Amino acid sequence: MRPRRSEPSTAAHTPLTRDCRPAGDAEWARALADFQHAAALGNRPDANLLNDMGVCRYELGDVEEALHDFTAAIERNGSHAPSFSNRANCHKGLQKWAEAEADYSRAIEIDDANPKAFLSRARLREAM
Repeated sequence: MRPRRSEPSTAAHTPLTRDCRPAGDAEWARALADFQHAAALGNRPDANLLNDMGVCRYELGDVEEALHDFTAAIERNGSHAPSFSNRANCHKGLQKWAEAEADYSRAIEIDDANPKAFLSRARLREAM
């Protein structure tokens, strides 16, 4: 899950990246609170911000709410590959295999240079 961002009202959003991701539940919860605050300040959260909120919720174990955030991100930007991959992870966790495979495949269609999406889809297919 690699979020990105770039739309709120005045300040630019820095996406969660591998080297700046929170380390524990308390940090994920604080990050989520900050993302929610940023969303409340902006006119309409963009796909990157919604994706980041979903990542936080997923890491906190709230898969259903994360799924909602990733779906909202996709509704805002139907070409947001990270949200498709992340939503696929949620579907996989909920044992919705067909939905997970479809979302991994869509992420690959959008960004065929993402090895993680290929690996995740391969592991899913292997387990099916």
